[in-house]
This record gives sequence, C-alpha cells and structure tokens, in this order.
Amino acid sequence: MPAPYGGHNWHPMTYSPSTNLVYIPALDLPFMYGQDNAFRYNPATWNTGVEFALTIPPESITEEVALRAMVKGHLAAWDPVAQREVWRVQHSGSWNGGLLSTSGDLLFQGRADGMFAAYQASTGALLWETPVHTGIIAAPVTWAVDGEQYVTVVAGWGGAFGVASGIPAQDGNVIRGGRILTYKLGATGALPTPPMPEALPTPPPMTASADTVDQGELLYHQNCSVCHGGGAVSSGVLPDLRYMDEQTHQIFQGIVLGGAYKEKGMVSFSHVLDSEGAAAIHAYLIKRGHDAIEERRLLAEQSQSDSAPAGG
Repeated sequence: MPAPYGGHNWHPMTYSPSTNLVYIPALDLPFMYGQDNAFRYNPATWNTGVEFALTIPPESITEEVALRAMVKGHLAAWDPVAQREVWRVQHSGSWNGGLLSTSGDLLFQGRADGMFAAYQASTGALLWETPVHTGIIAAPVTWAVDGEQYVTVVAGWGGAFGVASGIPAQDGNVIRGGRILTYKLGATGALPTPPMPEALPTPPPMTASADTVDQGELLYHQNCSVCHGGGAVSSGVLPDLRYMDEQTHQIFQGIVLGGAYKEKGMVSFSHVLDSEGAAAIHAYLIKRGHDAIEERRLLAEQSQSDSAPAGG
C-alpha cells in the first residue's frame, strides 16, 4: 500500500499558464501496514499503534537490495480540466524536489539521485541536467538582474523520508551538507566532484545470540529507525550506526541511556529502554555493520558482471 508520505508530499507543485498543465512531484513508495495488537498507550513516547515488525527490511541482502529498488518517484504533467495525466517522467528514486515552470516552456526539478534537471514543459523531454552531488528536495526559483535570468536551488538531502528511509545510502562520494546553487544560460562552470569518503570502520565481532539480535532489531525499529533509518541504513543526514567507530561502540550505553550526546540532539532513551534493551540494539547494529560489508561485496560483483563484455 502507499506509504504514510502519500502520493505527493510537501514538495511544491507548479502550474504553467503556457501549457495549462499542473506539474506534480509524485511518490511511488510501498509500505506494510499492520495493527500492533499488543499496543498500550505510553505517555513517555509516541503512540502510533503500528506493528513496527512489518517495517523491518528482509533478512536476505539480495531481497533488501531488490526492495529498495521498488522505491521510486515520478514527475507527472496533469491536465486539471480533462482530469488526465498528459505525460510522465519516471525517476529512479523518490522524494524528488519541488518544481519551477517558466514561460520559456521549461520545467526545473532537482532529483534524489543528485541531479538538477530542466525538462520541456509541454512534452517532458529532458533538455539538460547537471550533477550536484546531493539529493535535492527544495523547489528552484528564478530571478533576473540587468536582463540576465538566473535559476537558484537549495541543494541538500533530508526531510521525513530522507531521514527515515536511509536513501540515498551512506556509501559514495556525495556532499552531506546543504548549499545554494545558481545557474544561468551559457555558463560554463562545473561543480568539483567531492572526494570519496574515508574507509569505513569495521564493526566488532558478532558475539550476541540470534535471539538478542532479533530483540534489538524490533526495539531499534520501535525507537530509532525514524531518525537513523530503516534497517539502520542512514541517508547521511544523521550518523549511520552501522559504521560507528571504536569509541562510540565503547560508550554506546552512555549515549543511549545516559544522554552523553544530548547536546548534539541525541537525548537519553532511558524512559523506554533499559540496559538489556540498549545492549540488544547494539548487537543488532553490529550485525547490520557486517551485513553492510557483505552488501557492498555483492553490489561490487553485480557491477562488475553488468560491465563485463558479453561472451561469444
């Protein structure tokens, strides 16, 4: 079923008097709903009544990769008089940016894949795109000085889906902060490609039992996933807990229960977790760190296979 984010969220639509069409940044997001039959109201936390176990990613890494491939979005041109879709541009990701239409038959949109693009408003044809090295969710604006027209967009990834979904993934050379970018016709400048991230830390060995990891998995999705991402996969807006360094592992209980990082916005969860529960979450995160290593290996093998020349 459609996710709680809806078929379209806050990202601004646009209407063009030139084409008489409304343009919509649409979401294609599946979600598993279920009622938590054991739900009891708790004034110390949020109360959704949702069965969080259904939001846990599949155990198989291959299935998890396939599930993430189902998360998409599209740009739709809608005729409000005829009540029909005129054209659609399918995007590879979701939570794509708001829209700007101009009298020059142009439609601008930033995308979750880190590209800023211009489409032909009447047909949806892609006319131009450029990498910005981060997802864009804001709508562009256009302005002019001394007869010279500019298009400006705030580039940066985040928002409810950007935080909770863990998409884009942590891996890759992307900018983690936001910035303001301005373009004009005929400009020849290009943004420098950001450096690849440093080598990711290796998680500690797995020592916890499977039952403890399972307990931690459920507790994580009940208490942590909305900020740190489903399956412990962060988009990079907040720390990716699969890649904690050695010091963070050592003081994990102090962070989760003692509020050691409260000045950074990570308050104590001692009102809903005890030491055993925090340890279970820690065990689950260590497992997810090892899963991430295996996932990167599988994706690298798949990439090599896709780029290999066909045999004859």
